[in-house]
Amino acid sequence: MATNGIDTMESIVAIKQKDFATLIDAQAGMIGGFVDMMATCQKEMLQAAMDTATAALPWMTAPKTQSAGIALFFDTVTQAAQNSTARSNLLTQTMSLSSGQVSGALSERWYAALDEWKATLTAAVA
Repeated sequence: MATNGIDTMESIVAIKQKDFATLIDAQAGMIGGFVDMMATCQKEMLQAAMDTATAALPWMTAPKTQSAGIALFFDTVTQAAQNSTARSNLLTQTMSLSSGQVSGALSERWYAALDEWKATLTAAVA
């Protein structure tokens, strides 16, 4: 039995309202992810400043030998590179988690909307 035009229009409006609500939630998720990333970035910038100060401490006194100075230089550079990589990885992970949540919510809504459109249009022509 076919539905009347008002029932079909109400179903379409309901689908669009759900789509719109999902887009609002996705936007809020993206903003939340950006805020999380900025907080993480600020924390990591502070940590980098502290790490730099700590790395400079051994240089306050001259190394006892040239080989000790060479070793200290490369150890300091290696530690700075490792710290930088760790910070970069943390920021990437923070953004990845946020993007994944937003993408998941949009995908779920897309699949639900397909089912809703199918049911609405099938009922309209039955």
